[in-house]
Amino acid sequence: MKPQKREQPSYAQVDPNRLNAIGIQLTNKCNLTCRHCGADSSPQGKSGPCIKWICDLINAISDKTDIDTLMITGGEPFLRYSDLLRMTEKGAKSNLKIEVVTNGYWGKDTKLAQSNINELAEAGLYQLTISVDRIHQEFIEEKNIENIFKAIQGCRKKIPIIIYTLDGELCNNAFINYIETRYAPNIDIAVFSQPLLPVGRALVNNNSLSIVGNNLTESDNHPCHLVLFPFIDHEKNWFLCSNSSTLGTESPFCLGVIEDPFSVNEFIDRHLRSNLCRFMKNIGPIELIDLLEEEKLEGRYVSVCDLCLQKFRREKTAHNLCKIISSEEVLDALHFIDNELSSNA
Repeated sequence: MKPQKREQPSYAQVDPNRLNAIGIQLTNKCNLTCRHCGADSSPQGKSGPCIKWICDLINAISDKTDIDTLMITGGEPFLRYSDLLRMTEKGAKSNLKIEVVTNGYWGKDTKLAQSNINELAEAGLYQLTISVDRIHQEFIEEKNIENIFKAIQGCRKKIPIIIYTLDGELCNNAFINYIETRYAPNIDIAVFSQPLLPVGRALVNNNSLSIVGNNLTESDNHPCHLVLFPFIDHEKNWFLCSNSSTLGTESPFCLGVIEDPFSVNEFIDRHLRSNLCRFMKNIGPIELIDLLEEEKLEGRYVSVCDLCLQKFRREKTAHNLCKIISSEEVLDALHFIDNELSSNA
């Protein structure tokens, strides 16, 4: 039985006309130094926003926006466990679905695993995502991950789990199949698998990771709804999506620093109104790259996301993107789409 491959994780199932989920990098610090880490996290990484800022953001989100899901990522969020627990409790009381991504290192201690799961379940955690692949298991033993499932099984409130893994040889198929067979009858388990993107340390270690892509054509173009899942990094920079945070703050995918958490509505409005977001969600990145006449599709890419990141990582392309996205051709296309959506409403 192979892990079920889903087109998108649950939090990315979005309404194309609004933002209903947001990701926040609680910290860029991690206890591991995985050679494929896209966030380039490490024990030397920086912590993220203070807990007061985060609580204010939760208040602003729940009071003034349509967002109903908050995804907490890292680094490793459990390195700020007391803040994580407080965020979860406050978010749940504010009717937000709180989802957390972890490497599961804390499963090494069975008592700690049970305590964490019991506390998070009582606080109202909506979903826990655990990274399970052969690279993470270079640091974390499989029994540590299983201890988390045992803890959930022994908890009165069963927290749903997403096992986040990688395609191909990097997927720990045998262990994932064992976990599903052993625990799925009592725990809501879903498996989400995707290609490894060559970003962060994965880009540096591309050769040793044997990342192999495919040729893409214009037929691979499709609207990108990941730009409807904004991401706030550990320095409070607002990006159109989590992957685009690897492009840096000078990228047109970055809308600036959200210093005041109560300005979240302003950022949401700017996000949805940005020509880049509107083009990506309605038309798609390949069509956008095609408008940049000096850019061609030659090359091998693991996904359209990889194509987008490789192209827009180039300073010249990013500069030209700023011009193209405000060009008459793009504005006409967006105006046509707006009229079509209005007529079909």
